Amino acid sequence: MVNEMRRSWKLLGGGFAVAWVGCVELNTVPRIDGGGGGATDVQAVDTGSTLDNGTVQLTDRGMATEDAGSMTVDSGTVTDRGMQVMDVGPRCSAGQTSCAGVCRAVATDRANCGACANACPASTNCVGGACISSGGCPAGMIMVPAGTYLMGSAMYMGRVYDERPVHSVELSAFCMDITEVTVASFSACVSAGSCSGTTGMGCNWMEPGREMHPINCVTWSDADAFCRWRGGSLPTEAQWEYVAKGTEGRMFPWGDAVPTTQLCWGRGNLGISCPVQAVSGDVTALGLWDLGGNVAEWTADWYAMTYPADTGTPLLNPSGPATGTTRVSRGGDFAASNAIDVRSTNRVYRDPTRYLRNLGFRCVR
Repeated sequence: MVNEMRRSWKLLGGGFAVAWVGCVELNTVPRIDGGGGGATDVQAVDTGSTLDNGTVQLTDRGMATEDAGSMTVDSGTVTDRGMQVMDVGPRCSAGQTSCAGVCRAVATDRANCGACANACPASTNCVGGACISSGGCPAGMIMVPAGTYLMGSAMYMGRVYDERPVHSVELSAFCMDITEVTVASFSACVSAGSCSGTTGMGCNWMEPGREMHPINCVTWSDADAFCRWRGGSLPTEAQWEYVAKGTEGRMFPWGDAVPTTQLCWGRGNLGISCPVQAVSGDVTALGLWDLGGNVAEWTADWYAMTYPADTGTPLLNPSGPATGTTRVSRGGDFAASNAIDVRSTNRVYRDPTRYLRNLGFRCVR
């Protein structure tokens, strides 16, 4: 609101001079077009004083210019007794926070975990904005403690007959990747000559801006080669289901709540993946992400139509059949639209020589 004022604008050498006369009560934020396609946001804050006939001069060095989604602020000065110009800082994408003028993903950034300058100690990872012990695992992995659980499902829904019978499994402790292997991580293996990426419609390899998407369009051998190059292996079915289901027997990796928007799914067969850790609801209590959605994941096991019978004695670290013709993938993907396909026990058999846009992997040690 303006009670009474007279103003005039003068262009001074690329900057603006604003002359104000009278008592001014401000509650607006003028937006000044600086030319060249950029724009400047300046907040004028009333200090409650009567302005004299002085002049407020905004020079080019003091303007904050927005360009391609970021904002750069130079070191100009603003002189005025009755107004203040507020720096609005860089504009970060969803899930990021400005720390010292740089956008940081505080949910995963070990140097700015949960808040700016909150660095995680050594041997911990930043998971969901909290520093969580890796249990001695390499960076990017979390220790999954040893335990016993019931593998499989007793439900019969036509096409899930291969999740039976429910049987007891005992697993030793192991390390697992916090996320699906990303394009950025996979590129190191390609540079070393131990892996090869596949390009094509829907494939993330070599696509600009998808460095933090899961690597997809990989055969079982591609996935196995990467994990071995990194000193690990693909997870067994039993390991994968254990981290998704937990000892409490969760229906979905995040719990028993029916999925809605908490995972990357429902994008159709022609959709694309999400960046890893982009959807905050698809994470287990241990801090493992995207087991329900994003891309399905290769496991180490050959496929068998049924599980071994439950003898009452837990199977110790089972690894599936010794031979077979198809391999098992676990987890839902971005194309899934039915809750049955993103359950912790869901399993699919696949030709190991084929690759798909909605299929990736993660590693264990």
